[in-house]
Amino acid sequence: MRRKIFVAAAVALVLLSTIAIQERYGIAQGEAAPAAKGGCVAQTEELFGALDELREKLLVGLPYEAYVDEMKRIKRIFYRVPGERMSLNCLTGAAGLAGGALNEYIYAANAWTECIVDRSCDLAADEPVIERKFWVAGTVLTSAHEALPDASE
Repeated sequence: MRRKIFVAAAVALVLLSTIAIQERYGIAQGEAAPAAKGGCVAQTEELFGALDELREKLLVGLPYEAYVDEMKRIKRIFYRVPGERMSLNCLTGAAGLAGGALNEYIYAANAWTECIVDRSCDLAADEPVIERKFWVAGTVLTSAHEALPDASE
């Protein structure tokens, strides 16, 4: 019984956070990803596509400014994901992990930005740390893909 109450409270917190974020970033309440009426796969398709595209761009090399632009674009997509209409399994599974991957990419962006701002930073020396953050993000993204249900769900 306590677990059900905890899960319900966690979902309510996520939904309230989503509404606050929508208001903060000027996203209309009814504005959602084009496939919002579908299942988990359809509801997260745009977010997964954007995260996959970022991972591919990082593999071939992405300048800092382009990375920052990609992060802004992906965050806008993330805020359009219809979390309030997702199943709990999707929200706590694939969608939650995709959000975790985005957070890891944001941590990498923050580390990269800190190094650029800090004039004493040696980017060559800090590059392995930043690349490790990219690797962690990619690993979480892979886990998110593995958590996606069949397209029919």
